[in-house]
Amino acid sequence: PPPKRGGGGAVMLSVVGGRLSEGINFADEMGRCVVMLGLPYPNPSDPELRERIRFIDRQANESLTGRGYVDGLCTRAIHQCLGRVVRHAKDYA
Repeated sequence: PPPKRGGGGAVMLSVVGGRLSEGINFADEMGRCVVMLGLPYPNPSDPELRERIRFIDRQANESLTGRGYVDGLCTRAIHQCLGRVVRHAKDYA
């Protein structure tokens, strides 16, 4: 369907991982565009993250590596943000 005109419109800025990027729905005309600047990789100097990476890399599991774990965290954050505006099969952004 064509967008409704005359509603004014707005721009909302948010931080990935913040309250507005996860958990709030902007379905249908409430949200039509998401622009991400940069990729939301976790802080590589975080001690907890570093230990998780070390633990994963020590395991004899080729299906998941520490790098793969970090990439997965980034990908999950991206999907959470994009999912705020696409909420059902007929919705679009």
